[in-house]
Amino acid sequence: EEGKTALERQPWRDEFFYEFTFLNDESYIPSSHALVHKKWKFIDWYNFNETQLFNLEEDPLELNDVKNNPENAEIIKKMKAGLAKAKAEAEAGPKVDCVKRADYSVNAKDEEPDAANNGNNSTVNGTRTA
Repeated sequence: EEGKTALERQPWRDEFFYEFTFLNDESYIPSSHALVHKKWKFIDWYNFNETQLFNLEEDPLELNDVKNNPENAEIIKKMKAGLAKAKAEAEAGPKVDCVKRADYSVNAKDEEPDAANNGNNSTVNGTRTA
C-alpha cells in the first residue's frame, strides 16, 4: 500500500445514507431517510408515506420531484433497495448515546444557567463542561 494515495487504498464512496429525525413538531421539516448518489437523491418521508426523487445533476436545488416520471421507475426501485440496505447497515452499527455527549434535544433536562459559565450549560459523560 506504500506509495498509494488514500483514494487508491480505499476509494471514495459513491453514495451515502442519512436520516433526519424530528423529535417534536414535524410541521416544519418531517423526519426522513434518504439515499444520495452523485446524480440521484431518494427521500423517504416515512411518517407521511411519501417519497421523492431528485435528479441532482439537472436539479441541484431539488425543486422538481421526478418520482412520477415513468422513465425513472427502475431508478426508484434501485434507490429503494439501496436505502433499505443502508438503513439496515446503519441500524446494525455502533450506537451513539447522545445524552452522554450533550443532549440538545427537546428531551434535555432544563438546568439553571451557570453564572460562572456565562449562562451556558454543557454536559459530557455526566460531567459539566465550560
